[in-house]
Amino acid sequence: MPLRQNTSGAEASPGCTCRADRLEDVSTHTVSATDLARVLAKPTLYRGVAAIVFALVGIFYVQGTPAVALSLSLGIWLLLTALFMWPVARLAGLPSAMRTGVTGSVLAWAVAGVAALLVREPAALAAMGAFGLGLGGLCELIPGIKHRAIGRPLRDMVISGGIGVLGAIVLVWLAVGLGNRIDIHSIFGTLAMIVALLGAHLIIAGLGYRHDARAAEDAA
Repeated sequence: MPLRQNTSGAEASPGCTCRADRLEDVSTHTVSATDLARVLAKPTLYRGVAAIVFALVGIFYVQGTPAVALSLSLGIWLLLTALFMWPVARLAGLPSAMRTGVTGSVLAWAVAGVAALLVREPAALAAMGAFGLGLGGLCELIPGIKHRAIGRPLRDMVISGGIGVLGAIVLVWLAVGLGNRIDIHSIFGTLAMIVALLGAHLIIAGLGYRHDARAAEDAA
């Protein structure tokens, strides 16, 4: 069902302030719910699959594998994530809050991905992972919390953003706790567990978007 702008011109009574604010949030975008679900389905699924592949590489990672394995895996995963989500930020009529969040996340993932490809030290790779997860997640989490009433995509941003922020905290805590004993194996394994959780959520969300889009098309 398309999300329509309120054009009645009627003024809200003092007791309807919250309702008026919600209508204002919804009316700031022109893309229909069906189009939004259709556009989000593939990028979200691709992002989820990329996360699961990265997690599987980390799970089967063995002690003694060179740091380049984590460098390449982390960099490619972050860059693919940014690439898959970039078209969403360019969607005409996207809610402004969601556009800002996705754009900020894409930039964070891209910067962290490029940097991860260039470093080999365990602490530096942990920092790049924390940067991508933390800043990217924060850019999803804030608009998701503020505007979750707009619909399911914003509520999903709360979950993915929350996983990212918590994952970044875990990585920083691990790096600080290990100190000079930090190694690639511990960083890769921890990242794999965090990203596996994120990937599972994204695949479920992407499948949900695809189902919603098909249901809306069948009902039209």
